[in-house]
Amino acid sequence: MDKRYAEMIAHRKAHEATLANIKAQFSDLLDKPLASISSWQIEKFKSTRIKDGTAAATVNRDLDRIRAALNAAAKLGLLSSNPVLSVERLKVSNQVVRWLTKE
Repeated sequence: MDKRYAEMIAHRKAHEATLANIKAQFSDLLDKPLASISSWQIEKFKSTRIKDGTAAATVNRDLDRIRAALNAAAKLGLLSSNPVLSVERLKVSNQVVRWLTKE
């Protein structure tokens, strides 16, 4: 994470925040071999975050970050396939109810 992926995203504006978020949210996966990461573990992460009251949009951003990191690992030949690809994003309702006032 700190070497290869950090170098790949170093040109991005929020690369440090991205790395920090991945390390914080997926700390239990960081010491495991890449090949041992399964879609079940990611689904469990998603379920736990929702149960904890985390907003669906936040969970989706977390999933997008780990998906991108594992896509990079697959491109580098460190992983045969990305287990996050089979994990569906959560539906997000951005609908806002607005009321008219007399003014």
